[in-house]
Amino acid sequence: MASHLGLQPPLALLGSSMGGHVACTLIDALAPRALVLFCPAAYAPGAQTLPFGPAFQNALRATVSFDTSPAFEALERFEGRLLLVFGSADEVIPEAVQQQYLHRAREAQSVELIRLEGAGHRLHDWLAQRSDRFAEVLGRVRLALEG
Repeated sequence: MASHLGLQPPLALLGSSMGGHVACTLIDALAPRALVLFCPAAYAPGAQTLPFGPAFQNALRATVSFDTSPAFEALERFEGRLLLVFGSADEVIPEAVQQQYLHRAREAQSVELIRLEGAGHRLHDWLAQRSDRFAEVLGRVRLALEG
């Protein structure tokens, strides 16, 4: 759609949770210069095409390994700047998924990780209550976006 409309590639894609997975699956089509991902999820190929609801949730529960996630496969080809933001108390995104995001971006220009101690999956709510940490994260997001 972007090329049909004559739009330039985006400077960046930002995503949170499921939006992180979606942002990664758009890497090849949109060639962003930066990715900023807040507690990004990853889904097995079969789950990606299911409608959000019971079937999708069942597919997630049945997933043993996220290694073949389309998000990770696309991330391996990403050549821009990557900023990952995770909460240390996230009970939604498995540690294995977090590690995959960190290690599969081998071609990235840069990879930065922010781990927010005590934050859960709802990072934006957590940050809204901590102006000092919010300012720190915002500053690093700006650096990732500006290069």
